[in-house]
Amino acid sequence: MRHTKLILVILITIFLVGCIRSTANYEKLLETWVGQPASKLIRSWGRPTNTTDLSGSVSVYNYVEKKRVWISGYTYNKHVSTTYHNRGYRSTVHQNYVPTRVRGYSVTRHCITSFVARRGIITKWSWKGNNCRALPPKRKK
Repeated sequence: MRHTKLILVILITIFLVGCIRSTANYEKLLETWVGQPASKLIRSWGRPTNTTDLSGSVSVYNYVEKKRVWISGYTYNKHVSTTYHNRGYRSTVHQNYVPTRVRGYSVTRHCITSFVARRGIITKWSWKGNNCRALPPKRKK
Protein backbone atom coordinates (compact mmCIF):
# COMPACT_ATOMS: atom_id res chain seq x y z
CA MET A 1 0.00 0.00 0.00
CA ARG A 2 2.85 2.39 0.84
CA HIS A 3 4.49 1.65 -2.50
CA THR A 4 1.25 2.40 -4.32
CA LYS A 5 0.99 5.81 -2.62
CA LEU A 6 4.61 6.60 -3.43
CA ILE A 7 4.13 5.70 -7.10
CA LEU A 8 0.97 7.81 -7.21
CA VAL A 9 2.79 10.83 -5.74
CA ILE A 10 5.62 10.45 -8.27
CA LEU A 11 3.19 10.22 -11.20
CA ILE A 12 1.25 13.29 -10.06
CA THR A 13 4.50 15.25 -9.67
CA ILE A 14 5.64 14.30 -13.18
CA PHE A 15 2.22 15.29 -14.56
CA LEU A 16 2.29 18.70 -12.85
CA VAL A 17 5.84 19.45 -14.00
CA GLY A 18 4.80 18.54 -17.55
CA CYS A 19 1.80 20.90 -17.32
CA ILE A 20 3.95 23.78 -16.10
CA ARG A 21 6.38 23.31 -18.95
CA SER A 22 3.72 23.01 -21.64
CA THR A 23 1.70 26.03 -20.44
CA ALA A 24 4.90 28.09 -20.29
CA ASN A 25 5.55 27.12 -23.92
CA TYR A 26 1.95 28.02 -24.78
CA GLU A 27 2.39 31.46 -23.25
CA LYS A 28 5.63 31.94 -25.21
CA LEU A 29 3.73 31.02 -28.37
CA LEU A 30 0.95 33.50 -27.58
CA GLU A 31 3.45 36.25 -26.80
CA THR A 32 4.86 35.98 -30.33
CA TRP A 33 1.52 37.33 -31.64
CA VAL A 34 1.74 40.64 -29.76
CA GLY A 35 2.43 43.36 -32.32
CA GLN A 36 1.32 41.17 -35.25
CA PRO A 37 -1.67 41.98 -37.48
CA ALA A 38 -4.92 40.22 -36.56
CA SER A 39 -5.27 39.19 -40.20
CA LYS A 40 -2.03 37.21 -39.91
CA LEU A 41 -3.36 35.46 -36.79
CA ILE A 42 -6.55 34.48 -38.64
CA ARG A 43 -4.56 33.16 -41.60
CA SER A 44 -2.46 31.05 -39.22
CA TRP A 45 -5.07 29.87 -36.66
CA GLY A 46 -8.14 29.93 -38.88
CA ARG A 47 -11.45 31.68 -38.33
CA PRO A 48 -12.05 32.45 -34.62
CA THR A 49 -14.88 30.66 -32.80
CA ASN A 50 -16.32 34.10 -32.10
CA THR A 51 -15.32 37.74 -32.41
CA THR A 52 -16.47 40.62 -30.21
CA ASP A 53 -16.13 44.28 -31.18
CA LEU A 54 -15.64 46.29 -27.98
CA SER A 55 -15.44 49.63 -29.78
CA GLY A 56 -14.75 50.83 -33.27
CA SER A 57 -11.04 50.07 -32.95
CA VAL A 58 -10.86 47.20 -30.40
CA SER A 59 -11.81 43.57 -31.16
CA VAL A 60 -11.48 40.32 -29.23
CA TYR A 61 -10.87 37.09 -31.13
CA ASN A 62 -11.75 33.92 -29.20
CA TYR A 63 -10.59 30.44 -30.14
CA VAL A 64 -12.41 27.66 -28.28
CA GLU A 65 -11.38 24.02 -28.39
CA LYS A 66 -13.32 21.30 -26.54
CA LYS A 67 -13.01 17.54 -26.64
CA ARG A 68 -14.03 14.61 -24.48
CA VAL A 69 -11.36 12.11 -23.52
CA TRP A 70 -11.95 8.64 -22.08
CA ILE A 71 -9.74 7.67 -19.15
CA SER A 72 -9.70 3.88 -19.13
CA GLY A 73 -10.25 1.86 -15.99
CA TYR A 74 -7.80 -0.51 -14.38
CA THR A 75 -7.62 -3.37 -11.91
CA TYR A 76 -5.38 -3.62 -8.87
CA ASN A 77 -5.00 -6.06 -6.00
CA LYS A 78 -6.37 -4.57 -2.79
CA HIS A 79 -4.86 -5.95 0.42
CA VAL A 80 -7.65 -7.14 2.71
CA SER A 81 -6.01 -9.14 5.50
CA THR A 82 -2.86 -10.75 6.84
CA THR A 83 -2.94 -14.02 8.80
CA TYR A 84 -0.04 -15.24 10.93
CA HIS A 85 0.34 -18.94 11.83
CA ASN A 86 2.85 -20.02 14.44
CA ARG A 87 3.43 -23.78 14.66
CA GLY A 88 6.30 -24.13 17.06
CA TYR A 89 9.31 -24.47 14.81
CA ARG A 90 7.80 -22.72 11.79
CA SER A 91 5.80 -19.52 11.19
CA THR A 92 3.85 -18.67 8.06
CA VAL A 93 2.24 -15.49 6.89
CA HIS A 94 -0.72 -15.43 4.49
CA GLN A 95 -1.68 -12.17 2.87
CA ASN A 96 -5.05 -11.99 1.18
CA TYR A 97 -5.73 -9.74 -1.80
CA VAL A 98 -8.92 -9.08 -3.73
CA PRO A 99 -8.90 -7.90 -7.34
CA THR A 100 -10.50 -4.46 -7.36
CA ARG A 101 -11.73 -2.76 -10.52
CA VAL A 102 -11.73 1.00 -11.02
CA ARG A 103 -14.15 1.99 -13.77
CA GLY A 104 -13.17 4.35 -16.56
CA TYR A 105 -14.62 7.84 -16.92
CA SER A 106 -14.72 10.69 -19.42
CA VAL A 107 -13.15 14.11 -19.02
CA THR A 108 -13.84 17.27 -21.00
CA ARG A 109 -10.64 18.98 -22.08
CA HIS A 110 -10.96 22.58 -23.17
CA CYS A 111 -8.92 25.63 -24.02
CA ILE A 112 -10.19 29.15 -24.61
CA THR A 113 -7.61 31.50 -26.07
CA SER A 114 -8.42 35.18 -26.58
CA PHE A 115 -6.53 37.86 -28.46
CA VAL A 116 -7.27 41.58 -28.15
CA ALA A 117 -6.55 43.68 -31.23
CA ARG A 118 -6.46 47.47 -31.29
CA ARG A 119 -6.70 48.96 -34.78
CA GLY A 120 -6.02 45.50 -36.25
CA ILE A 121 -2.83 44.81 -34.24
CA ILE A 122 -2.70 42.18 -31.47
CA THR A 123 -1.97 43.91 -28.13
CA LYS A 124 -2.92 41.29 -25.50
CA TRP A 125 -3.73 37.63 -25.11
CA SER A 126 -5.20 35.38 -22.43
CA TRP A 127 -6.06 31.73 -22.02
CA LYS A 128 -7.95 29.48 -19.65
CA GLY A 129 -8.68 25.79 -19.56
CA ASN A 130 -7.15 22.41 -18.83
CA ASN A 131 -5.84 21.67 -22.31
CA CYS A 132 -3.91 24.80 -23.36
CA ARG A 133 -0.54 23.42 -24.33
CA ALA A 134 2.12 23.96 -26.91
CA LEU A 135 4.76 21.59 -28.14
CA PRO A 136 8.23 22.28 -26.81
CA PRO A 137 10.22 24.58 -29.10
CA LYS A 138 12.49 22.82 -31.56
CA ARG A 139 16.13 22.93 -30.56
CA LYS A 140 18.62 24.31 -33.01
CA LYS A 141 21.22 21.81 -34.14
